[in-house]
Amino acid sequence: VDEERTELRGAGELMRFLSAEAARLGDRPVRVRIRASHDTPMRYLVDAARVSDELGLPKALEVRMAGGGA
Repeated sequence: VDEERTELRGAGELMRFLSAEAARLGDRPVRVRIRASHDTPMRYLVDAARVSDELGLPKALEVRMAGGGA
C-alpha cells in the first residue's frame, strides 16, 4: 500500500489502514485497487476484497498473468 512503501501483514492490518484512510479523506471518494502477480496466493486477494466489502469501499482487481499477459 501507499505507493508500495508500506507492507501490511494480514487482513486486520489492512482493515485498520483502510478505515484510517477513509476517515482521513472524509467525504472524498475512496476506491481500493488490489494488484497481484500470477503467483500471489488467491487467499490474499479474497481477504483484500472481503475487507473492502466490509468497509463498503468500491474495489478494482488487477492481476498480472504469467508470461507477461494482461
